[in-house]
Amino acid sequence: MLTFQIVRRAVIRVGCLALFAVSLTGIAQSTIAYFTNNSPTEVDWWYGWALNPDNWGDFYISAGPVYGTFGPDSNTFTFPSTFGTYGSPDTNEFLAGDYTTVQIAGSLISDSPPEGASWTSPGQEVPLTTEYVVQYPTNTTVSWSGPIAAIADGYIGVRFLAVDGWHYGWIHICLPPPVGLLGVIVLDSAYNTEGSSPILAGAKPIAVPQRTLGCVQNGYLRLQWVSDSATSYQVQFKDSLDARLWTNLDFIVMATGTNCAVDLPTTGSLGFYRVVKAN
Repeated sequence: MLTFQIVRRAVIRVGCLALFAVSLTGIAQSTIAYFTNNSPTEVDWWYGWALNPDNWGDFYISAGPVYGTFGPDSNTFTFPSTFGTYGSPDTNEFLAGDYTTVQIAGSLISDSPPEGASWTSPGQEVPLTTEYVVQYPTNTTVSWSGPIAAIADGYIGVRFLAVDGWHYGWIHICLPPPVGLLGVIVLDSAYNTEGSSPILAGAKPIAVPQRTLGCVQNGYLRLQWVSDSATSYQVQFKDSLDARLWTNLDFIVMATGTNCAVDLPTTGSLGFYRVVKAN
C-alpha cells in the first residue's frame, strides 16, 4: 500500500480511462474497517478487542487455568478457552452453539446465523476450544475440541449495535503448532462500517499500488493505478495515519480499461489518500 500526503479535495476529476459508478455489487470491501496484529498473538491468559468506535472493549478470549493429571506412564493436561463479550454487553453479540462458532473464509456473516448457531444473548460467555496434551516418555500428543479443531484456521462472527443498526464483523484465529501448552493465536479482525450490512469472513480492503503520482495541471494532484476492467475502485482519506479508520470519498471509479486516473484538487486540509477495490 502506498500512502502519500496531499491536500484535501473539493471537486474530483476522473481521467478518460475511468468512469463514475453510482452503486456497488455484492458486499463492498471499501466499507470494511480492518485491523491487523503486527505479530500474531497467542492467548495464554486473556485477549480483548475494541471493534466499536466508542473505544470501549467489546469481545474477549479468556484462557486457562491448566488442569493436569499425572500417571506412571503419561501426564495429561487440559487448557480451556472461552469467548465472550464485555464493556456494553447489550450491544455486542457473537455466533455460537454449544461452542463459539468458527467458520471458514468466505462464509457470510449476517442477521441469519449458520445452521446450528445463533446470535448470543447479552453478556454470554461460550466455550471456544479445549487443548488436550498427553505427555508420554517418548512423545507428546496434542488435540483440540470445538469447531476450530476441524479447520485449524477460521473466523468468529461478531456484531455490535450502533445508531445505524448492527455492524457485522469477524475475528480471525488459528491453532498453534503442536508443541505443548499454547493458546489459540489471534491474527486479525474487521467489521463493516455500514450498519445492517453483512460481511464475508476474511473480507478486507484491498489497497491498489499506485502507478504514478504527480501534478498534471495547477491545483490538482493526479493519482494513477493499474486497474482491472469492469472493477470498481474507491479513493479513501485520512487526516492522519494515526486515525483509526479510512473515510470513503463520495464517489466510486469504475474501470473501463487497465489504467485509472483521478485528479484531486490541492485545496483544503492536509491528509493522506489511498485507493482500494470497492467490491
